[in-house]
Amino acid sequence: MLTPDNVGAWVRESSPANLDAGIRAVNAYVSGLAIVADNGGEWSDTVTLAATMLLARWLRRRNSPNGVEAATDVTVTYIARYDSDISRMLQIDGFQKPQVG
Repeated sequence: MLTPDNVGAWVRESSPANLDAGIRAVNAYVSGLAIVADNGGEWSDTVTLAATMLLARWLRRRNSPNGVEAATDVTVTYIARYDSDISRMLQIDGFQKPQVG
């Protein structure tokens, strides 16, 4: 499970209240996933990293609900709503393990 100590520098959040709320939400969400349940409720290193990445993305998107992080005269920078790396590590968002047969 995530704690303020183990998300460390990965998540640059100045507000302890936002960080605590985000950690609680991510912990609840990830703890309910099949990948965690299939492992007896234990979080692997991969799940912990993916949860940290998910928390960072959620915190960045909270101030940009339509995903626009920055806009200039010539470019617009978006924060992705879905991240394929996180999806693969947590086996969510339609991810399916390759199977034979």
